[in-house]
Amino acid sequence: MIQSNFYLYMNFCSRIKMSAENRNPHFLSRLTINLVFFLNGFLYVSWAARTPLIQETFSLSFKQLGFVLLSSSLGLVVAMPLTGYLINKYGSRWVMIVGAICFFMSMPLFTLSPSYMWMIAAFFFMGASVGAMDVSMNGQAVEIEKRYSKPIMSFFHALFSVGMMAGALSVTVIEKLEISLFVHLSSLSVLAIIIILYFQRYLINDDSVEEVEALDSKTFYFPKGPIVIFGLVAFCCMLGEGAMTEWTANYMINVGGATDYIAPFALFSFSGCMAAGRFLGDNARQTFGDKKLISYGGVVSSIGLIVALIFPFPVVIVLSLGAVGLGLSTVVPIVYSMAGNIPGVKAGVGISAVTTIGYSGFILGPPIIGLLADVFNLRIAWAFILILFVIMTTISLFRIEKTKS
Repeated sequence: MIQSNFYLYMNFCSRIKMSAENRNPHFLSRLTINLVFFLNGFLYVSWAARTPLIQETFSLSFKQLGFVLLSSSLGLVVAMPLTGYLINKYGSRWVMIVGAICFFMSMPLFTLSPSYMWMIAAFFFMGASVGAMDVSMNGQAVEIEKRYSKPIMSFFHALFSVGMMAGALSVTVIEKLEISLFVHLSSLSVLAIIIILYFQRYLINDDSVEEVEALDSKTFYFPKGPIVIFGLVAFCCMLGEGAMTEWTANYMINVGGATDYIAPFALFSFSGCMAAGRFLGDNARQTFGDKKLISYGGVVSSIGLIVALIFPFPVVIVLSLGAVGLGLSTVVPIVYSMAGNIPGVKAGVGISAVTTIGYSGFILGPPIIGLLADVFNLRIAWAFILILFVIMTTISLFRIEKTKS
């Protein structure tokens, strides 16, 4: 009886698979990358949300914890341009598999660090692995988008946001159960590696293109032309995104006068609207085209931030930051997609250059805002973000070629 039910179940799964492949032969490739984006967000938050326990477990001061986290960021930025070379040589498929496995393995390993310097090294390795995985999974996403001949990049990034939210919820349960760092992260690591090894068969090989300027001989591709334009847009967007993620609660409390209980609602509004905008982003790209959608997003995010600066009241800030999140939601997925479709440049190579520039802004954003807030005040510091949003909008209007996907 059990054997009969098992065969029925396997036959049912096989029929679903065949039906999906008949609709589009790359359906399972798309499903796999959906899963990869979700896992990336889920596992990132799984360790990041437990930094208080990491600090307590290893008796780290705030300064020491800051250097540990900085080492991860440095690893990420160092790895991203190198990943472009590796993708050009081996393809995004294998780079993503290796990068993902290294990231998943590094999570439980850092919990076994015997000293502070070992922990810094472990976090640098984890950051480098995340950087390689991030660039290569976006390269895979672009390759799949080409085969679908329609925009689907925003949906991938939406699943990253969903993964982050799911990871945050899971950590609340883990904390309640008082599960140790090693058991928590090693269990997730093993599960994620099994998933990647099983689904890697559905990943696709990169389109071969005639690389410009003997790219095969270069370890790093120096950004120029369209890549610089896309990189500047990503830099402005991600610097603002990173700064607002880190400083929104502080703005709510110190400028808006909100209580500690109310303050997180602004960040929830920002991130929630960003996720919603990414789910709707692919249809919006088909309706408006890439150039218009980035421009509209820049205008919406700028207006939202202006309202938050002029009327710093908790309810207004929550609503206006929702508009900012919605405006920024599709900018990075679009520039990644456009960078991955530059004629004569392999998708992963273009994306690696743009992500390096963009993530530099994401990393620099929080300390820049902190410095400006210390010299002036937090409202003036946020006005600096507004300037970047205006620059981003101007570049999209006058320097990005008109497209309609």
